[in-house]
Amino acid sequence: LAQGDLGPGSFGTEACEDRVVAMGAGHSVELLADQDAVSEQFKGTKCIMSASLDDLDPPVEPEKVLKELLVWLRRPVVPIAEGVLKSVDVTEHDGEDHFTVKVVTDGLKLDAYGFGRGDGADRVPIWKTVKVDRAKGCVDWVDHVSELTMGAWADEASETHEKARIAVTFVKNPNRLELVTKDEEGSVLSGDMLVKGMYFLTDMIVGTVQQQVLAKVKACVGESRQQSGVKSVIVEKMDEHVDYEGFFHKFVTIQREKFEKIPGVVIDDPTEGEFVTVAIIPQPDGSEKTSTNSVKHNVNTGSITLEMHDTEGILVNTMYWQLHKDPLQLEAWSITKTGERIVSESIARVVQFDTNQTIERANSWFG
Repeated sequence: LAQGDLGPGSFGTEACEDRVVAMGAGHSVELLADQDAVSEQFKGTKCIMSASLDDLDPPVEPEKVLKELLVWLRRPVVPIAEGVLKSVDVTEHDGEDHFTVKVVTDGLKLDAYGFGRGDGADRVPIWKTVKVDRAKGCVDWVDHVSELTMGAWADEASETHEKARIAVTFVKNPNRLELVTKDEEGSVLSGDMLVKGMYFLTDMIVGTVQQQVLAKVKACVGESRQQSGVKSVIVEKMDEHVDYEGFFHKFVTIQREKFEKIPGVVIDDPTEGEFVTVAIIPQPDGSEKTSTNSVKHNVNTGSITLEMHDTEGILVNTMYWQLHKDPLQLEAWSITKTGERIVSESIARVVQFDTNQTIERANSWFG
């Protein structure tokens, strides 16, 4: 997280919200609470309804949203969780439209970060069974662990549990998303609090679809230019879109602006080529602690590093960006507290968004 928190809480809503902050302010599509469902299977039920996908800029095709939603449901891991990830297992039942996905985080790594149970127990932050009914335009899934409690310890989680059920139906005239949610007792939830939680999903899915449409360059996992024999996130050649210095300085500005959006954050510039952020982190007992992050950047070498510390001042993760010349490309990767190199498609998507935003603003009079 921007605050450096790598606890179990970062695997659920908080981490997804942080990714939304990382990808830009605002919501991809407005969600409306306590609406009447219009799909045949949910008529008479209250739901959360999105605004029209047709009216977005750019408009979003429902088929692309469905595709992106299924990509996410098959690997529901946000970038910040990659460092403690142990496994993502997908089991298909009667074809690709009916599957179970189970995400397990490593108990030993959680213990090393100070957020484990102390006995090496793994944690299951996400465990879903997903079914797609293409005829009805509906994706329905059951949460076997509660994402409100950031899942459950592996020896307490069970596939027999049904903590929540969510159905996303693509309705037409106009094209919208209808979200019906039921809790563990089977009660329908559709209020404003749930809307806030659902924004993490719609911002990520719809926002990614829009990003793919607008992107001048794409990012993916590939061979590192910085170090042979390892993988990095690699952005396509940018020479025809932006120059080296313009990109570098604007990219640093955008990273700084992300921290400026954190309520109460204090930013200092102790030396040239460095800024330090201090954020207040509320604790469960009502007290407050601070976490410090440091960003160092050198336009001559093209290097940018973000060191993230927890509330005890311990370095928990370092994000690296390297801007290359001839051709002009950005490379990115992260190193965890335990020294593990983390590169993933989820990180690539954030890098791609930041890169394209940088190109756009570097070429704009308004910056």
